Amino acid sequence: MRVTRKILIPFIASFMLVLALLIGLIIAYANISLETQEASNLDLLRQSFNNATDAQKQLALSLATQLADNPDVQAAFAAGDRQRLIDLTLPAYKTLAKQYGVSQAQFHLPPATSFLRLHQLDKFGDDLSKFRFTVLAANQQHQPIAGLEIGRAGIGVRGVVPVTYQDHSVGTVEFGLDPGLATLENLKQQYGVDWQILLSREPAKIGTFQPVTGTAESPLPDLLLQASTMTQPVFTSVDTYQQALQGHDATYRTVINGRSIVILSAPLRDYSNQVIGVIDIVHDRTEIVQLLAGRMLAVIIALIVVMVLGTLISAVVATRALRPIGVLTETTTAIASGDLNRTAPVQSQDEIGQLAQSFNTMTARLRDTIDSLETRVEMRTAQVQASADVGRVVTSILDPDQLLKRVVQLITERFGFYYAAAFTLDSAGQWAVLREAAGPNNAAWLLKQAGHRLEITGNSMVAASIRDRQARIALDVGAEAIRFSNPLLPETRSEVALPLIVGDQVLGALDVQSMQAAAFDETSTAVLQNMADQIAIALNNAAQYQLEQQRAQQTTQLLEASVELSSQTDATSLYNRIIEVAANLLHADSAALWQPVEENEIELLYATGPLKALIGQRAPIGEGIAGRVHASSLALRLNDTRTWRDAAVDFGEVPVQAVVAVPMVWQGEPVGVLVVAHTYPDSIFTADDGNVAQLYAAQTASTLANMRLLEQLQSTLNDLGAANRRLTGEAWQAHLRGSEISYEYRRTTASPTRSAQPALSLALPIELRGQPIGQIILEDDRPQRELTEDERSIVQEVTQRMSLALESARLFEQTQAALGEARRLAQREQLINRITGQLRATTTVDEVLQIATAEMRRAVKASWATVKLTPPTDGDDGQGDRS
Repeated sequence: MRVTRKILIPFIASFMLVLALLIGLIIAYANISLETQEASNLDLLRQSFNNATDAQKQLALSLATQLADNPDVQAAFAAGDRQRLIDLTLPAYKTLAKQYGVSQAQFHLPPATSFLRLHQLDKFGDDLSKFRFTVLAANQQHQPIAGLEIGRAGIGVRGVVPVTYQDHSVGTVEFGLDPGLATLENLKQQYGVDWQILLSREPAKIGTFQPVTGTAESPLPDLLLQASTMTQPVFTSVDTYQQALQGHDATYRTVINGRSIVILSAPLRDYSNQVIGVIDIVHDRTEIVQLLAGRMLAVIIALIVVMVLGTLISAVVATRALRPIGVLTETTTAIASGDLNRTAPVQSQDEIGQLAQSFNTMTARLRDTIDSLETRVEMRTAQVQASADVGRVVTSILDPDQLLKRVVQLITERFGFYYAAAFTLDSAGQWAVLREAAGPNNAAWLLKQAGHRLEITGNSMVAASIRDRQARIALDVGAEAIRFSNPLLPETRSEVALPLIVGDQVLGALDVQSMQAAAFDETSTAVLQNMADQIAIALNNAAQYQLEQQRAQQTTQLLEASVELSSQTDATSLYNRIIEVAANLLHADSAALWQPVEENEIELLYATGPLKALIGQRAPIGEGIAGRVHASSLALRLNDTRTWRDAAVDFGEVPVQAVVAVPMVWQGEPVGVLVVAHTYPDSIFTADDGNVAQLYAAQTASTLANMRLLEQLQSTLNDLGAANRRLTGEAWQAHLRGSEISYEYRRTTASPTRSAQPALSLALPIELRGQPIGQIILEDDRPQRELTEDERSIVQEVTQRMSLALESARLFEQTQAALGEARRLAQREQLINRITGQLRATTTVDEVLQIATAEMRRAVKASWATVKLTPPTDGDDGQGDRS
């Protein structure tokens, strides 16, 4: 055998072995890469389902919290007023059911009795405790509960929040969404894969729904198919489902009807983190497998061609071919190990050089295929991850500014966009004001510092998206007619503006710009719109939270103001403090108090801020702001006094921008008008400010009335005290009958006269009700004699008690005298009655005279008595007197 053949045969055999090994490695690497990428994609899809469920959970919990925190709803629920609850909540529920797919809204009485179903008004009073465990948990723990739960109609996402009224729990309110077929269809449209929900038979035995079986049955009898996006459901193996029910993700690959299918079975957990079923993510990988197989076949054919050409060339020039083939073998080995960036050197234009060039072309195509697949997967993964990150941000940050700042940063960082900005509407709804932005260099900072804003009626994409309530896309900004060209962003080539909408309310817009033309396709726009929707919900929730915080703060300030005003004792200080607190309460710079001074006039008596210059100004009742409020007893709120033609009557030349005027009414009668004003431009008062002002005015009217009553009571008490002192003095003056009673006690009788100047002399007045009735004098002749504090206290206490004892003794003597007089009069009346009785019993004049004479003598204890009857002088009968 010739040397060429000896060299050629082993060389050819080795070359064939290397080519076979290379083909095997390429196929294995492609399969491993495909499975790895599929696993990553399926995991992201599972996270997308969890994110969608979490978004529904947050929405249900947010809606339930808003109702639970509503004072009107709390009061109606506590009163058991079902019709009132229907009036308060049914319109909002219908809107939510239509726009957000809210399927249930229900109020429960503890522990789990249905009180009102907004989705089924005629059904209530049934006991839900055997299957509605979220309601039981919320009532027992007095904490909000949210998550998945199996009910009568199948699985649902529920948010249950306790309702309290006046610090007492009255029950719970629930919002429920259906994560069933509609949600799965939305996910299918968004990600292009099929979805299935299977529920465990044991937790689902409480349900009344019919499982979706079609023509296929679950291989595990413990699982019931509730929803599927496929007309013909497919299932994994028993082992796969058992792993999912044990809380582990499991992947299953199979071929059905010639289609290559990969299924991820993940555990489905309820609100308490218990596994209640399985979520199947079904991905048809047929096209990818066929594409990969075709390319592998092309690679294999190319390798075979290379092998044949190499053999022919080796037979012709074996010696020259040895070195290039060795280099090529080394290159192929590196590529087979995963280094797809290696290329075979082309050292000649012969077959070996062509083989090297062909191999490099094949490697480049394989590399481009893998890179393209990885790029698309990475892009989709980045979009899903960015959406998930935004979802986490909007549920964890309550401050709107911090929320928007983080969101625009995520958009520019994760998507690589040139500029992102969030605009919100001003209070008048005329301007879209830049709240947060992220962009190149310091452009975002400069725009914020300049107060950048866009007029809603202007020629800008942000304004157009807000007006039209839909996304506005410019694939080439140079050809876009409706657009604001910002000089700080010169490299913008494409732009999208998306409205921030919650329900029927437009909150603002999200503006994103790119340096690439046509950068916003349907997928990226859908992702950004999803982010915008999440931002809008978060902004609305944050605004509601801030509003509740502000209301709570105003309530606290009202209570503190009530306590502070009730402690004021001076009228002037009270009036001044009333207007100061009013200005602070509404964050205004001016406040004034008008009160009636004449029958038909009111006067500005007290003021703070610029309105102090108007103190003393009068206005006829019924004219001007204060005059009309006083006449009608109705509050008035103006955010532009220029529209009120009589404002000059109240403010003259003072530049008042906005004003709230509320009547101060006590027992149906107006006692004054409280006016709070803004003098700075663009300052307004909200409806809540008006309500707070009315509550405060009612408190101040009561305080003023109490102050007047206190003054009247103090005057009455002073008059009663003076009268009491006068009567006490007159009583003792009558008791003493003008004479003085004196009692003196001395230590010994050795010296009958007192020292002219005793060492100690103490005189204390004896007072009753502030009226002096005498005094007590203590003297001591001992040298340097002084009373201690304890002795002084004893003397004062004895003096006070002696005054009370003297008054008691006087009253007792007065009472005894009155009783003696009463007994004397009673005896006198008794004697007269007895004598009268005897006289009435007689029948002759002699007996009457005899009894009367004897009884009168006996009554006065006289020694002799006589009665004489004398006839009239003009009728004398000549018989004389009869004794």
